[in-house]
Amino acid sequence: KKAKERKRPYLQYRIGKMYAAGLGTGQDYGAAARWLAQAAGAGHKYAQYSLAGLYRRGQGVAQDDVQAFLLYGRSAEQGNPYADYELAKMYRDGIGTPKDSTQAEICFQDAFDGFLKLEAKGGDDKLQYRLGQMLHTGTGTEKDDAAAADYWERAAKLGNIHAQYALGKLWLETGSGSPAQAARWITK
Repeated sequence: KKAKERKRPYLQYRIGKMYAAGLGTGQDYGAAARWLAQAAGAGHKYAQYSLAGLYRRGQGVAQDDVQAFLLYGRSAEQGNPYADYELAKMYRDGIGTPKDSTQAEICFQDAFDGFLKLEAKGGDDKLQYRLGQMLHTGTGTEKDDAAAADYWERAAKLGNIHAQYALGKLWLETGSGSPAQAARWITK
């Protein structure tokens, strides 16, 4: 019985995600929110993150930035770097909370560190693109275009069109790649 109880929040989360995406059923944000709320109430960090997004966008629930901020915070406390990233933006922009650039920077740093750990587990082109973007802009880390180019090149080789464009643009701006190399990625 204990194993079943531990699986319940995960299953509720998955059902909520299926309703949100319309997988195997019609898309229904209200049903998604109800299922995600059950899992989030049991402390499931990804359900908290997903439900926060619904509150942020007002999908299936009344739009509520304060509730989104609280849910992102609960998810981030459990080590979800995507939640840290969303919290950082909310602190930076004063959405659902007063503006706090110091706290925004801390959350961006936590997100960057968490993304590095996730990326080390396996090549995810979207994560590699995001790391490249953060390195290029100095968000949550020191600005490092060489490291950004490395992440973007890995993502570009996996077919990420945003990374292909960013890499080509960086090469044109810095002169570090040949015009032919830059054009190859920009025009893909």
